[in-house]
Amino acid sequence: MQALRSSQTTVVSIVSVYERILVALMFGMNIEKINWNEAQKKIQDEDQDDPVVLGFKALLLHPSVFPSTILHKNEAECRTVWSQAEELGLTEQADDGNVFAQWLKGTYADIVGHDFKIALRYHWIAANERFPVSENSVGELYERMEDSETPNDAFDGATNRDTAMEYYELAAGQDHAGAQYNLAMMYDPDFERMKPYLQRAADQEHAESLFYLGIVYIESDVVDQDFEKARTYFERAAKQGHAKAMEKLVSLYVEHGLDPEESTI
Repeated sequence: MQALRSSQTTVVSIVSVYERILVALMFGMNIEKINWNEAQKKIQDEDQDDPVVLGFKALLLHPSVFPSTILHKNEAECRTVWSQAEELGLTEQADDGNVFAQWLKGTYADIVGHDFKIALRYHWIAANERFPVSENSVGELYERMEDSETPNDAFDGATNRDTAMEYYELAAGQDHAGAQYNLAMMYDPDFERMKPYLQRAADQEHAESLFYLGIVYIESDVVDQDFEKARTYFERAAKQGHAKAMEKLVSLYVEHGLDPEESTI
């Protein structure tokens, strides 16, 4: 419990610097909730001697991280800024227990460096401090591993799938909506087991969960077809810029006769 309190204190002490990016990471909110141009400018204007600030700046520059259609992206520049963050002590901060530095190291190793072992090492450290975004990241790493149904001796014979679900459960228990959605997908196609996790994530306006629930009310045979409920879910997702939800709304208007004048968008 002490580890969890220390992680929460870290969040409070630096949330004014990273603002909504950190809130989004902590609670797994959909990335469309963030004004990314403003966020990138915010980080650009912050203390350039802070290695964690530079780490975030570097990730924002990488084409594979965060919304690539919105921000200025340059992989070479990403690597240059990351090197500056390392020179200023990013690894030292991670090794000293800064969970945000640990998450940055793990994410960079995974997406940019393609080094699974390093990625898992840093996400695992932060996850053991009960940092929910890293708990979710550990789950995603294990879900992506090959032979996910093969017993893993490192986890007393548990499969990689079992381990992924365990870490998703931990993060979901801390209201990380992304983990709630990931956990729901692990139970697909058993909708009765998926539903509570999807609903908890949707209650936090997680766009992918809202979109999935909208689809269920149009196409699934597990609930009664309800175009109005589907529209409500699609509208909530579309308000966050979810492109497929917007397409489904148009389909509801054109093919099923719903009145676009009644839209809340």
